[in-house]
Parts: sequence; C-alpha cells; structure tokens
Amino acid sequence: ASDRTRHLGSPPLRMGVRTVGAMCVAGTLSRRTLAAVGSLIAIAVERANAVEIMARSEAAREGERLRTAILDSVTHEFRTPLTSIKASITSLLSPTGLGPDDRQELMTVINEESDRLNRLVGEAAEVAQLESHEFQPDLRDCALLELVRAAMGGGPQTRVHVRVAV
Repeated sequence: ASDRTRHLGSPPLRMGVRTVGAMCVAGTLSRRTLAAVGSLIAIAVERANAVEIMARSEAAREGERLRTAILDSVTHEFRTPLTSIKASITSLLSPTGLGPDDRQELMTVINEESDRLNRLVGEAAEVAQLESHEFQPDLRDCALLELVRAAMGGGPQTRVHVRVAV
C-alpha cells in the first residue's frame, strides 16, 4: 500500500513467500530499496522469534529438570520416615523378645516418624496450593511476640528478645 500524496509507503515484510509483518515508510524510496529494507527487517524479526522460541524451550527444559530434582528430593523425604516406621514395626513383630524399654523406644520412633510424615504431607499440599494459585492467606491481627513464640515452638514461658530498628 502507498499514499503518493503524503509520500508514505507500507510494503510487507516477507521471508520468502511468507509475510511476517508490514512497515510504514515516509519519504520516497524505490521499490527495490523498500523490498531490500523489508527483507532485512523480516530477517531480524524471524531471528528475534527464533531466539525467543529457543529461550522458551531452554526455560521449559530447565523447569523440567528442576521439577525432576524436586520430585527426587520429595520422594527421599517421604521414604526416610517410612523406612524408620517399617523397620520399627518389623522389629516389634519379630519373634525375638524385646524388653519393655526397647518396645517403648520403637513405638516412640513410630510415633515421631508418623508425625514427621504427616507434616511432610501437609507441606507438600501447601506447596501444591501455592503453585496452583489456590492459596488463601489467613490475614488477621496478632501479637508479634505470640507469633515469634509460635514460630520457635515454645509456649508462653519461652523467652524472646526482639530488636526493632527504625
């Protein structure tokens, strides 16, 4: 397209027979010059598209590698308490006589590792919620000291020193 009265030209940007865009040129240039400039711009556009596709592909590969590493880590984290639970139960069920202290120790291991496994499942569910953007924050007023104590796992008797810089 062109507008000779205002000296505007709008040739297509082509890669071979495929049109990748259009440009608008003000001034008077020959058709051959417009075609040459259009070809150079089309090559630049195609190169930019190719670089973007490569970057997306690399990002997808890296994302997949990270997902695999995280899955391996999570699998290991789940298997550790399960292994301890299984070993403790197997020992409790064995025909060899265990003393009351040994039995109590194995049951304590089962209890602690079950709690650990439950915590891991809860954390995995929270991560899944975060990734799916279904996480709803629980926004409410709270006392900073109570929050710090809870984070430290202590009760009201836990001593906490807080420094605030203003």
